[in-house]
Amino acid sequence: MISNISCVKTYLKSRNIDSMIVLGESNIYFLSSLDCPGILIITEDENVFLTYDQYVGYAKGIIKIADQINVETLNDIQDIVKYFQNSNRIGIEAKYMSLADYNLTSKILDAEMVDVSGIIENLREIKDEEQITIMKDISEILVSIMKKVKGKLQKGISEYEIREYIKNSIRNYTLEALDIVVHFGKNTSSRIKSYTN
Repeated sequence: MISNISCVKTYLKSRNIDSMIVLGESNIYFLSSLDCPGILIITEDENVFLTYDQYVGYAKGIIKIADQINVETLNDIQDIVKYFQNSNRIGIEAKYMSLADYNLTSKILDAEMVDVSGIIENLREIKDEEQITIMKDISEILVSIMKKVKGKLQKGISEYEIREYIKNSIRNYTLEALDIVVHFGKNTSSRIKSYTN
């Protein structure tokens, strides 16, 4: 199976881009399974995740040999320079960079910065068999949780109690819910409709 990083490298090569700095947390996670602060550097020769000293051991424990990602300590912006010595054009996710960071990075690296925002998000939209299986498993878990919620719905229970029950049930499966909204009452549907219009 072709790795997600290999797909990114193929895209970069097609645009004559030598390397890339990945900053988006969800994009780093998609490419590496890493969920700690840091930046992912993709070059023709190597892939490196730079993170703060306290996360290095944790990150090394997650990375598999097949991922072909080295984990190094990030102390200063200068730590990234050595990875781009042979790069004339560097792909960046501009939407995750402030103007000050962009100016500093382009000055330090002395290379053309090319905005490639969206390429990893586009890859994330296309699901492979393993991802589809995971999504189906999670769907079954959520259906099971909501069936239990149905039994909790009794007179006097609050929206907060239901929301917390759902969040805690999800956490029991080592999953994380980003946002859960629970509304009761006769105006619930009109309130929700107004949020989505």
